[in-house]
Amino acid sequence: MAVAQPTASASSRAARELGDLLASIEVHGDWSVVESTARSLANALRTRGGPLDEHTALGKTLLPQTISSLLKTALEGSRIPDDARAPAALELLRVSANLCMDHDENRGHLLDVNFPETAVMLLEGYAELLPQSPSSDPLPLSDVHLKIIRTAVGALLNLSLGYEPIQKRLIALEVPETLLRLSIAVYPPGSWPSVKGSESSPISAENWMIRKVITDWTWRTISGLKDNQVQPSFFGTDLLPYLVSPLKIFVSPFPSPKNLLYTDPDTRNPLLATDVEVLEEVCQLIEGMTMDIEDVRLDLARGMAENEEPPCLALMLDFIESAEYLPFWEEHDLPTEEVNRWKRAVDFCKTAVIRSVVEVTGEDGNLDVLWNDAVQESAFVSRLLSWLQATQSHDDLVICAALSLGNLVRQENRSIVLVKEPISITPHLVKRLMPHTDIKVKHGVIGLLKHLAQSPSIRGILGDAQVLRALRTCEVFSDKADVAEPVQMSAINLAKYLCTNDGNLNPSGQLYSFVNSLLVTNSIACVLDKNNEDLSTSCLHQVLALSRRSDAVHVKSEGARVLVNVIKSLCSSSGDLRDSRRQEAIKSVTNSDSATILAQLLGRSTRSSKHVILLNESIFSMCLLALQPDGALCVLDAVVAELPKEVNPPSRQNSLNAYPGNDLTSPITGPRTSLDALAMILKNSDGRFPPELRANLCQLLGELGREGLKTGSGGREVEVERVRAATQSTLETIRSTPDSLVLSVAARKALEACLQSSSVLSSVFCLSSEGGVVHNSARGSVEIGSFKLVERMSTLTTDISGGVATLTFNRPETLNAITSEDYTVLAKELRRIDTRDDVVVTLLQGSFWTSGANELLTINTVATGRWFCAGTDVKLQGWQDYEFLVTVADNFVVRVVRPNTDVSRALYSHSKILVAALNGPVMAFLGHFDFIYCVSDAWLSVPFSFLGIISEAGSSVSFVNRMGLSKANEALIFGKKIEAEELLACGFVKCVCNLDLTFPEQEFGAHHCSKIFPRQSCESFHAAVRKHLDGQLEGLDPTAVLKIKELIQYGINEKNSKDGTNLRESYAQAERFASGVPMERFFKVATKEIKHKL
Repeated sequence: MAVAQPTASASSRAARELGDLLASIEVHGDWSVVESTARSLANALRTRGGPLDEHTALGKTLLPQTISSLLKTALEGSRIPDDARAPAALELLRVSANLCMDHDENRGHLLDVNFPETAVMLLEGYAELLPQSPSSDPLPLSDVHLKIIRTAVGALLNLSLGYEPIQKRLIALEVPETLLRLSIAVYPPGSWPSVKGSESSPISAENWMIRKVITDWTWRTISGLKDNQVQPSFFGTDLLPYLVSPLKIFVSPFPSPKNLLYTDPDTRNPLLATDVEVLEEVCQLIEGMTMDIEDVRLDLARGMAENEEPPCLALMLDFIESAEYLPFWEEHDLPTEEVNRWKRAVDFCKTAVIRSVVEVTGEDGNLDVLWNDAVQESAFVSRLLSWLQATQSHDDLVICAALSLGNLVRQENRSIVLVKEPISITPHLVKRLMPHTDIKVKHGVIGLLKHLAQSPSIRGILGDAQVLRALRTCEVFSDKADVAEPVQMSAINLAKYLCTNDGNLNPSGQLYSFVNSLLVTNSIACVLDKNNEDLSTSCLHQVLALSRRSDAVHVKSEGARVLVNVIKSLCSSSGDLRDSRRQEAIKSVTNSDSATILAQLLGRSTRSSKHVILLNESIFSMCLLALQPDGALCVLDAVVAELPKEVNPPSRQNSLNAYPGNDLTSPITGPRTSLDALAMILKNSDGRFPPELRANLCQLLGELGREGLKTGSGGREVEVERVRAATQSTLETIRSTPDSLVLSVAARKALEACLQSSSVLSSVFCLSSEGGVVHNSARGSVEIGSFKLVERMSTLTTDISGGVATLTFNRPETLNAITSEDYTVLAKELRRIDTRDDVVVTLLQGSFWTSGANELLTINTVATGRWFCAGTDVKLQGWQDYEFLVTVADNFVVRVVRPNTDVSRALYSHSKILVAALNGPVMAFLGHFDFIYCVSDAWLSVPFSFLGIISEAGSSVSFVNRMGLSKANEALIFGKKIEAEELLACGFVKCVCNLDLTFPEQEFGAHHCSKIFPRQSCESFHAAVRKHLDGQLEGLDPTAVLKIKELIQYGINEKNSKDGTNLRESYAQAERFASGVPMERFFKVATKEIKHKL
C-alpha cells in the first residue's frame, strides 16, 4: 500500500505545530509528538521542486528559530540528549539538514539564529566521551546516538558547502578538530575485522554502516572547510595522534577476520574502501601540516626524543618501513581495478609520509633534538642508518633515510661521525649508485653524499670510498637522466665539492696539506678513469658533456665550476707535482674545450651583477690554464671567440654568493665575446667589480698579451693585438690613476708582461696555501687570486651557537700569524658583535670549547693549534709589490691603518668585557683586554725593535698601565720574552680559582687556588676557563657589568687618550716603514737570512 506524500499545506502545518510545541514543551515535555511532527516535516523537505518552493517559504517563517530552540531545549541539563529526547533531536537535525540543502538563503537564516553553534555543541558533547588518546576500539554508542552524530555532521556539511559565512564560523568554532576526533573514535580505521559480538551486544552491520557514513561525511566537511581556511592548517599538534593512528592498520601483523562484517561482501567492501580513503586523507593532512607548520615539525621530533605516547614520529617510521597491502584484498573476488587503486593509494601515502619525515629533519630546531652524539643511542638516527646499512632494503627506505640524514648532517662533526668507524656509511651509499638504481634512490643517496662532501675534512675519505667512480658509472650524467635535472645538479655539486681544495684541517688535526693532497687525488680521479685510457668516460667529461647539452644556465655554470675546482686542485702545491697521473690529468684538461667552457662561464656570469665570485673563478682558472704548455693559446682562442646565445640569463644563486651591487635584479646585456666581458670588467664603468677581481684580471691579460704568443705554435698575432687593443689603454689609465694600490701594481705588471716573449710566471708554479699562484722563488713571487672572497680569504671564522659567538684564528700551520685579511675581518666582526644587545663578554680562547647554559651571551674568540698568535705574517705581506711606497702618508694608508690603527680602535672601543684565554705563546693586542687567563707554558713577546718597527696597538700605554713601567720597558724596548709566571706577578694575567676542573685532584687539590692554569690540552683548558667565567658571571646584571667597564675605561682614557696613543703610534710606524728598514728585516726573516727572535 502506497504511503501518501505530505502536501505543501501539511509541511506548513507541521512547521506551525513545531512552533506550538516549543511553547508548551517545558510544561508537557511531549517529545514523542515533537519527534513525529519533525519527522513528517523532514521527509517533506527531502526533495525540492514541484509547484511551490516550500524550502524558501518555510525559511522565511519562524521555523529556523523553532528548530534551534527545540534542539537547545532537548540538550538542557546535558550536552547529549537522553534516550527520551534523542529521537526528537535526531528528527530536528534532519529538518535543518534538509531545509538548507543547496539553499544559501536558508543557510543564512539558520546562521542568524545560531543553529551551527547548537549543532557543534551537541557534537562536542559526544567528543567529551572520548578517551584521552585514540583507541583501536570503536566508541560504544547505540544506533540512535550514532544517527544523531551522523545527522549533525550531515547538517554541518549541508550548511557549509560552498557558503563562506558558515565556513568561517565553523572554523572559528574549531569544528574540524571536533569532527576529526569523533570520526576516528566512532570509526577507528581497520578495527572492524577484529570486532567481536556477544549475546547482549551482537555485531550489527547497520551500526557499522552508520559509522562509515559519519566518517565519509566528516572528511567531506573537513575538505570543504580546508578550501576556505586562511591559516596553513586548522589542526594543532594535539591532533597528531589522531592523524597517525590510521597508519597502524597497514602495518603487520594483520588480523584474521571471520566476523559477520567480513563475511558479508555488502558490508566488507565498502568498509575496506573507507579504510583506504581515511588513510589518504590523514596522510595528505600529515604532509601538509609538516610542510606548513613549524610547531608540528618540532612536536613530532620532540615526541620521539622524549618517548612520548603515542610516539607519532615512530609510528610514521613504522609505516614507512613495514606498510603493506592488506592481505585480504586478494582473498575475495574484489574488482581488480578497485584493488589496484587501493594499492596505488597506499604507495602515495607512503610517499607523503616520507616527505613529512624529511621535512621534520629539515627543521633547524630539530637538529639537536633528533641527533644524539652517541648515534647508536639515538632511536631516530640509528633507525635511518639501519635502513641504509641493510643488505636488502626497499627503495623507499633508502630514499627516506638518505634525504633525512642529509638534513641532519649540516654540521661537520656529524658528517665525520657518519663516515668514520664504527658507522662508516659511505660504502653502503656507494654500492647503491648502480646504473639500474631507481632515479629517486640516486636522488637521495647523491644528496646525502653532497651534504657530506661539504665538510672539507672528509672529502678525502669520500674519495677513497670511490664516490667519484660511482658517479662516473651510475649513468646519472647520461642523456636518459636529463629528465631528472635536480638529481644531476646534486651530482654536479657533489663532484664540485670533492674536487674543492680549500686548505682546511682534517678531523684528526693534521695540517691542510695532507687533506688537500687527498683532494688532488679526487681531482685526478675526476679527470681520468682507472687506467688513464678512455677519457670520454671520466666523471669530468660526463659533467661537461651534460653542461654543453643542457639549456639550463645553472647546470652550465655549476658544471663549469667542477672544471674550475679540478684545475685549482691539480695546480695546487699539495701532493707530488711530478706524479705521472697528476701530470696526465693536467695535460688532459689543458685543451681548447676547457678554455671555451671557462670563457663561456665568464661571459655568462657577466650578464648579471650577482655573480662576482663566478667571474673571479673563471678568470683565476683561465690564468692557471694559460700557464700550461700551449694553455695560453687555448685561452686566447676561447677569449676572442663569439659566445653562444643562451635562452635564460642566470636567475638562481645555487652555491653562488650575490655581489651587493646597485641592482640585483636587472639583467645585463651579454657581451659578444669573453674579451668584451674582460674589457668591461677592467674598465668598471659602473663600479660593480671589486679591485681584487680586476687585479686578477690584469694577471690574465698579461699572459694573453705576451709578444711571444704572436709567433709560437702557428702564431696568434691578430688575437694578441685584439686583446691589447681592447685593454691596453684601460691598463695604462689604471696604472696612473689607480682605484687601489694592489690594482695599480697588477696593471703595471700586465703592461710589462706584454713586452716579454715568455710567461711572467715560471712554468713551475703552484697554488699557495691561500690560493694564489706563486713562483718557486720567494723574491719573485707573483700572487694571483688575491680576491678576498674566493682565493685569499681571512681564516678568521665566526660561529654563533648556544648563546656563544666564537671568533677563530685558524692558521695553526703558521702559528696563527695574522694576514691583512684577518685584520680587516677582525675589526669588522668586533664592531658587528658590539652592536648586539645580548652580548656581555668577548672571550678570546681556543676552538674546542662548547657552550654552557650561561644566560649571558659570550663572544668566544679562539685560536687553533699550539700558538695563540704569532703576530703579523711576514711571508704574506708582498713587500716587493709596494716598493713605490716611500712617503709617510702612503705607508700610513697601506701598511698601518688596516693591520694596526683600525683594529686597535675596534678593540679599545669595544663595549663588551674583553677576556683572553691564552693556550700558548702570544703576540698582538693583549693590552686592551680586561681579563687574561693563560696556561703555564704561555709567554709574551713583542719583538718590535728586532723587526725595525715601533710599538703598536696602543701598547706603549696599555702595557705600562697593565704591567708597570719597568716590565713594559723590558717587553717593548728590548723585546724580552716574558714567561707566564712573570705575567702573573706583574698583574698582566689574572689568577683563577681552580675548582673541580679537569686536572687530577691529587696533583692540584680539589680547592687549590691556582695562579696559572696548569699545562693541559686545549680542550680541557678552555672548558676550565669557561667554567670559571660562568661562575664569575652568575647572578650579575649585564647592564651593570658593561656600565662599570665603561666607567673604568673612561678614567683610563682621561689619563691617556687611546685615540691619541693610537694615532701617535700609527704615524710613527708609518715613518719606520718609509725608512725601508722594516721591509728589509721582514724579507730576511722570510728568506731565513736571519733567525726570527721568536
